[in-house]
Amino acid sequence: MKRWLAVVLLLMGSGSGWAGEVSVAVAANFGATFERLADRFTEKTGHKVATSFGSTGALYAQIMNGAPYELLLSADAERPEKLVLQGKALAATRIRYAVGRLVLWSSNPSYIYSEGGVLKKGLAGRVAIANPETAPYGLAAQQALIQLDQWRGLQKNLIRGQNIAQTFQFAISGSVDSAFIALAQIKQTEWTGKGSYWLVPATLHNSIEQQMVVLETGRQNPVATQLWQFIGSAEGRKIIRDGGYE
Repeated sequence: MKRWLAVVLLLMGSGSGWAGEVSVAVAANFGATFERLADRFTEKTGHKVATSFGSTGALYAQIMNGAPYELLLSADAERPEKLVLQGKALAATRIRYAVGRLVLWSSNPSYIYSEGGVLKKGLAGRVAIANPETAPYGLAAQQALIQLDQWRGLQKNLIRGQNIAQTFQFAISGSVDSAFIALAQIKQTEWTGKGSYWLVPATLHNSIEQQMVVLETGRQNPVATQLWQFIGSAEGRKIIRDGGYE
C-alpha cells in the first residue's frame, strides 16, 4: 500500500495540470476546519472537493448502503475500523487526524463559569447534546454527565440534536440555554470570544479520537489519496490545530 501511495503521488503531483474531484464524508463537528483544508487543497492542486456533512453514525450508515463517498473523516475511531473489517475501506489509510475537545457552551456571556459552576450547582434550563447513538461528541457528553451524576436528573430538560452542528444551532438560536459541542465550533468562527463556555475535562469521557480512511470506492481515484496525504501533512496539521483540535 505504501508503494502504491508513493506511485500515485509521483504521477499526480500538483504540477501535472490534471484536475479531478473527490467525494468526502465529513463528521459535522469538523465542518469549518475541513472547509479550510479543502479550500487550501483546491488552491494547491486544482482538484475539486465535494463534501457531505453529518453525524458519524449517519455517514457510516450511508456508506454501508452504497453512498459513493471516497474518503471518510469520522469523529471516532470505531466506524473507520468497522469499515476496514467489513471490506469497505483501505486498512493502510486508517489514521488519526485529530483529537477533539468537548465544551459546554452558552450564547449568554454570563451563564457558564469557566470552572463549570453551572454543572456543580446542577444544570438549569434546557441543555442540548448530539444524539449519543450516532454522534461521538454526544456520547462523550453523555459519559461526562454520568460521571458528574447528572445524567438521570437532566432527562426532562435534555434536547438531542441529530448531529453536533444542529446541537450548536440550538444554542445559537436560544432554543436551549446551553449545549455540549466541540471546542472547534467556537474557534475561528464568528462565535469566537462570544458567549461563555466550560472546557470539559478529558478525564470525564473517552478520548474523542477522530480517524480518517480512504474508502474502497476511492481506491482508483488518486485525488482521494492526495487529499488524504494533504490532511496529514505539516500544513494540514497546522490548519487542524488552529481549528481547535489536538
